[in-house]
Formats: sequence, structure tokens, C-alpha cells
Amino acid sequence: MRGHIHKRVRRASNGTETTRWYVVLDTGRDADGRRRQKWHGGFRTRREAEVARAKLVNDLHSGSYVAPDRTTLAEWVRASWLPMIEARIKPSTFDSYRSSMETHVLPRLGARPLQQLTTAHLNALYGELLARGGERGPLTPKTVSYIHATIHKALSDAVDSGILQRTSPSGRSRRGRTATSGARSAAGSRTSSRDSWSRCAARGLRPPGAS
Repeated sequence: MRGHIHKRVRRASNGTETTRWYVVLDTGRDADGRRRQKWHGGFRTRREAEVARAKLVNDLHSGSYVAPDRTTLAEWVRASWLPMIEARIKPSTFDSYRSSMETHVLPRLGARPLQQLTTAHLNALYGELLARGGERGPLTPKTVSYIHATIHKALSDAVDSGILQRTSPSGRSRRGRTATSGARSAAGSRTSSRDSWSRCAARGLRPPGAS
């Protein structure tokens, strides 16, 4: 199983051309014997596509490959994550998770595809919550730390559900320890805690390819 590079040139109405490079990954065959392919891109240069292809093929052979998915954070949280965890946790905990997501996270990040959520997005969210917060003003570091832990839980479960990639077989347990340390760091300065929270939430997770 391997992939190849595909060049696509698009011409605008004014005559200008835009070139993008894509990785077309062969992921096996379906029940009828037809090849299954997944497209990753578009990259600005062939070199970028070649680098991505090497990584994707390696992921495919190692069993860590995750196919491109356009599910947004809001779709994952509302349609999958919250219904999945509701029966496993206390009603008060469930209500708290849902409230944190609906009030502070989804209005800002809910429209973003889950696989495209980055550390920068989380940094910006935490910074905004600390600086401006909501209707009642800036949130405390303790509250933002709890919101981080909620996001962390949602992303960890997305890894287990095969939507996001796991960096290593032990990624789950490593992320669990990191979340705890991230929560404890909330008592520190707002600037340093903001960065550590976002690194904690994103550690162990990465998009399976540019899109």
C-alpha cells in the first residue's frame, strides 16, 4: 500500500493559475475488489506533498493512519461525545461538561474541523477567556483550567474513536498525566499557564494530513 502525488492546476476567470499538490493514498480494496483511495492536500509545492506522502505511508503501514474527516468540533461534541459519555458519568458532571462546551468553547471553535484544531487555536481561546471571558467578564485561571480539562477529555475520546491520531501506543496515559499537571498549573501566572494548557490539550494529537 502506498500513495502517489497528483498535481492540480486551476485557472481563475481572470486567467491566473493556482497550482496545488495532493497526496493520493491507496488504503486497500473494498469488498468488491476496487481500490480505495484517500486524498490529502492541497500543498503549495511538490516537496511539501512528498514529505506528507512519506509520513502518511508510514502511518498506514504502522496502523496509526486516520482518514481525512470534516467533522467539526461542534458536531463531534454534540452528536457523538456528549451522548457517548452521558451514561458513564454523574449527571452533574455531564451538565458541567455540556455547559462549558456550549458557553465557552463551541461558540468560538465549534465550526472548525476537529482534525484542523491546533495549539494556536487553543492558545487564542484560553487567552480570550482569561482576558474577556463572557457576559460576566474575564474568567479565573481555575475556570479556564477546568475548560481545558473538558476539551482535553473530548479530544482524547476522539483519538479513541479513530477521528484523531495517537502519537504513540501509550499516548492516552501520557495525556492523562499531562492534563492533571496542566490543571495544577492554573494557579500560576496567566501567561505561562495559558501556553501550558494548550500544549497539554494538543499533545498526543495531530491532524492526519493537511487538508
